[in-house]
Amino acid sequence: MKVAIVGAGPAGCHLARLLASSEHGILLFDHRAPYEKPCGGGLSPLVGQRFPEVMALPFPRHQPSRVVLRASDGSQLEQTLDPSHWAIVSRAALGQAMLECALANGRVRHVRQRVTGVKRAGRGWSVCTASGSTFLADFVVGADGVRSLVRQEVVGPIPRQHLSLAVGYRVQGAPDAVVFQTYDDLDGYLWSFPRADHASVGIATRLGAVPPQELWQRVDRFLDQVCLEAAKRDRYSALLPIAWDASLWDSPCAGPDWALLGDAAGHVHPLTGEGIGYALWSAELLAEALARGTPESYESLWRAEYGAVFLAANALLSSTSWDEGAYELVFHLVMAMALQSPGQAH
Repeated sequence: MKVAIVGAGPAGCHLARLLASSEHGILLFDHRAPYEKPCGGGLSPLVGQRFPEVMALPFPRHQPSRVVLRASDGSQLEQTLDPSHWAIVSRAALGQAMLECALANGRVRHVRQRVTGVKRAGRGWSVCTASGSTFLADFVVGADGVRSLVRQEVVGPIPRQHLSLAVGYRVQGAPDAVVFQTYDDLDGYLWSFPRADHASVGIATRLGAVPPQELWQRVDRFLDQVCLEAAKRDRYSALLPIAWDASLWDSPCAGPDWALLGDAAGHVHPLTGEGIGYALWSAELLAEALARGTPESYESLWRAEYGAVFLAANALLSSTSWDEGAYELVFHLVMAMALQSPGQAH
């Protein structure tokens, strides 16, 4: 079977590596990979404990020993981080390492062309690129992010109510600690993730909840409080898939000849925003389903493995939607658990 994977981020590269020893022909499409992404770049304990082979890849990493959870009333909780289960990375460096790993045995072909369309072609798929080329495949995988072209073709785009807006800066001079700041009037949070030479400082909340300029102002105020001498550079903004209620999971993530992974599937923790760990997990489960010869079983696999975690988070979100400050309390509880171990977060 010829498998076309659209998107060479963590989900796409991990799946390609897992399938590279199979009899499948693998086409991995991404014209930019590896590239820097507007993202904190945190590899959480979920990644560290469940995917040690990813943590063992040769990419530069920064491992601060402290995480600080700050609340709107000025209180804060500090935890010590186990460096063996946590790292902050450049997404470009992580992407480079994962791509090289996927291509290592020569069975995966990296197509460095921008995909412009994915359409059904007989019993399979045609993948069209900006250069005018068309590639045929038996199975197509959407690992192409929140605006996934594959998702648009098979189930439609992620609905607007399940999108969040993130804005931020790359900053020099920020404290060498992971910081999460919450607010009693915002369903979302601010983060500061230090790397070796700068920090990613940003904030995210549901799309349309507040004007973007207000989000920038909150980031500016935070930086004025914690690091007045910080040098801000490289503004960024991005959309994130966040299931603000359980209706997102009404859409399937797999069919007989297609599947969606990571952000394209909306597989981001609805409260913590954890994305990379679930992207890797989704790739692992799809590889398992393909190895069984039952690709549609990926749907039941992800729902059984971590779907209940998402539903539980959605239930918490629903219970806090009319109570000012309740989101903040729930976020601190869930994040404190997530930073300790995946088992406790679940």
